[in-house]
Amino acid sequence: MPDFTQSAKGLSTPTVVDHVLLPVADLEDGARSLEERFGLHGIPGGRHPGAGTANFIVPLGRQYLELIAIVDEGEAASRRLGGRVARALKESRTFVAWALRTQDLDAVRGRLQGAGWDLPAIVEGSRTRPDGQVLRWRTQDVDTGAEPSAIPFVIEWGIPDGLHPGEVESSHRTGPAALRRVVVGARDKLQAVLGDSDLYEVHESAVDGVQKVVLETGAGELVIE
Repeated sequence: MPDFTQSAKGLSTPTVVDHVLLPVADLEDGARSLEERFGLHGIPGGRHPGAGTANFIVPLGRQYLELIAIVDEGEAASRRLGGRVARALKESRTFVAWALRTQDLDAVRGRLQGAGWDLPAIVEGSRTRPDGQVLRWRTQDVDTGAEPSAIPFVIEWGIPDGLHPGEVESSHRTGPAALRRVVVGARDKLQAVLGDSDLYEVHESAVDGVQKVVLETGAGELVIE
């Protein structure tokens, strides 16, 4: 598992950006477009059982980008993320959600509940990679609305070392890439969830959600927005 040295300051339980989700109508077309425009190579991830979605992964070392598509409309409609992906596609949004990573999801849940957040239950998830390796995780939604949100969900991975999606060997056009900053627009303050970190910026905005992602590549800074 990538280390937590990038963790936000002032949080009793270390958290760090884990991944940012980009909705696409078709995974292969979306991956092809991302590579043509930005030189970032996506690889097949797998299907999310019962969730109606599947993904491609763009590894960034400690983090990753996730291209996510609906592959079963009926299943996706029954899940909060599936509904958000459908809405983001309809509104032609570049991003649908983002996630923070923790090693102790129960502690994060307790801290947020102590700060007054009314949280849904923790959800177990998994997917099987093309090589047959099963990846498992637990997630905590924080914002329960139907729209794409500025508030990240929190993920705790239950995987052996070295199997985090960001650690997959990359073949980007200009070599390895790394996340430098997630820029988020929000109507509400996110301090209780995020803490202070150089990995993200939050600006007041009439529309909630991730606005852009800044990467460092072999060719210099790369901005996706």
